[in-house]
Amino acid sequence: MAVLLFLGVPLMLAATWYSARRTIVTAVESAGPAQPQPGEGSTSDARWAVRVHGLVTALAALPFTLLAAEFAEVFPISDPETVPQPLGGGWFGITVHPSAAGTTLMAVMAPLAVGAIHAVGSRVFPSPRGDVRRAGLAPRRLRPLLDRTLLALGGGLLTLAAALAAVLAAEPGVPRLIEPEGADAELMRTVAALRAVPAGWELLPWIGLAVLATLVTTALVLRGLARRRPVPGLTPGEDTAARWVAANRLQRTAVLVLALQLAGMWNLLVGSRTARDDLARLLPDHPAALPAGPLAPWIDAAAVGGTVALLVLAVLLALWRSPGLQVLRHGERASGTDGSPA
Repeated sequence: MAVLLFLGVPLMLAATWYSARRTIVTAVESAGPAQPQPGEGSTSDARWAVRVHGLVTALAALPFTLLAAEFAEVFPISDPETVPQPLGGGWFGITVHPSAAGTTLMAVMAPLAVGAIHAVGSRVFPSPRGDVRRAGLAPRRLRPLLDRTLLALGGGLLTLAAALAAVLAAEPGVPRLIEPEGADAELMRTVAALRAVPAGWELLPWIGLAVLATLVTTALVLRGLARRRPVPGLTPGEDTAARWVAANRLQRTAVLVLALQLAGMWNLLVGSRTARDDLARLLPDHPAALPAGPLAPWIDAAAVGGTVALLVLAVLLALWRSPGLQVLRHGERASGTDGSPA
């Protein structure tokens, strides 16, 4: 199954990007920009194409961005040769561990897919119509394309992730329970509904892999964006603005991915605490048993608050506008700037 998913993801990416581009371009082409003014050449048409192209890229990456929290969907498995361990009172337990293949796939799927879509989007542009201008081939630097506010926001999310990972690492695993012989049907249904979870420290490598994949793919795509060929039909200032807008879009996407990964880590912690609370009801003397007690309302409140904060962040990132967008809308002369971020 994992092999099929790995092979299917690239095809899904290509189909999503291509179909989204065709659909949106067809929908907006009839409402395209006004005819270029005398002396403006084809830059108006090129700027319009670049804006549509950026919208297509963002929408194509959105479904995969939302998968970022899914790395929390670990697959608890147990060694087939593991012998159930007696837990006392006729109970037995089987220690579970995360599935290496399944958890790795969940950890890297969203970052790699999002990075691949933005990488393709930064390299493939619609061809302008008529005579075109070409931006200069001056060397491009990455640093001016970085948004300090987004960098600070990403750093804050990484700090919260590190703190949450430290708490999660201390969580013990909850075994898969086997009820005593002669248990009634109600107890058997209760045991069947319980969720076994791996120890928290076993999840840390995959959490680190998910975050690292996000940071590395974002850095690589930003580097490629800074060094990509100029977009035909744009002036040098407009081409710089196009890079600035694309870099800002990618950074906002990376921040959202980190926030969703943080939410996934919180879900792992809540799942562990819920499993430990269920275990305490059946085997209160088990080392991993921990009644939720008075903490239950606080956990619920934190979950609601975290959900609201995530939604607010997503809305703010969606409404965020790069200053370079003014250049792509009105042109280098009308905006009164050369499109440079610095």
